Amino acid sequence: MKTNEPAQLRGTGNPSRGNVLSWLAGAVVFLGAGWFGLASCGGYAWHKTVFYGVASVATGAALLLPSPLLRTLRRKAVFVSFLIAGHFLIAAAIAPFYPGLPASVMDYFQLFQSSLVDGPCV
Repeated sequence: MKTNEPAQLRGTGNPSRGNVLSWLAGAVVFLGAGWFGLASCGGYAWHKTVFYGVASVATGAALLLPSPLLRTLRRKAVFVSFLIAGHFLIAAAIAPFYPGLPASVMDYFQLFQSSLVDGPCV
């Protein structure tokens, strides 16, 4: 029998606490990456310490609570790898815009590369 219900992605139908924490951990990590990419040269040193602590707690909670999104060890490993890689890529992608716009597209890619290799505030 066919139903008229729309198709849903696996793990997105019922917002379990694990799913909510998975999305929250991603938001914390990626918003933090944007912040540190854009304002890394003007912040205090303790900001990064607090951010890494909050991101670690949010990610750890997402991994420990049962979640349809993170059922297997492989999915959990991919999730953590995605958060770490995404953090550095987002910070490096946004860093060329501090303190002003890059002069050209080639300048942006050079600044992106140096931000990815050396960190956003060099």
